[in-house]
Amino acid sequence: MKKTLLPLGTILILKGSDQKLMIVSRVVQMQTKETFDYMCVLWPNGFIGEEHQYFINHEDVRRVCHQGYSDSEDIEYLLELAEFNFEDEPVVE
Repeated sequence: MKKTLLPLGTILILKGSDQKLMIVSRVVQMQTKETFDYMCVLWPNGFIGEEHQYFINHEDVRRVCHQGYSDSEDIEYLLELAEFNFEDEPVVE
């Protein structure tokens, strides 16, 4: 993983949209083996159902409105994630 991922809790706006989303998960692999940088939910609503989960990549972000919390634990997790091989791991259903 070459890019720096945004922290959980980050509020962002996608290119071509005005709707705010909040990052609730990072590096999500789907059943199809397609991997996304983030899973987001509507902000300020939060999780209101699977039909309102958004799987996006870092390059889809137009603007960061608020950056979520990050500390040494988060940085350590991201370093471990950078070495992870997603090809052989379980997928999100």
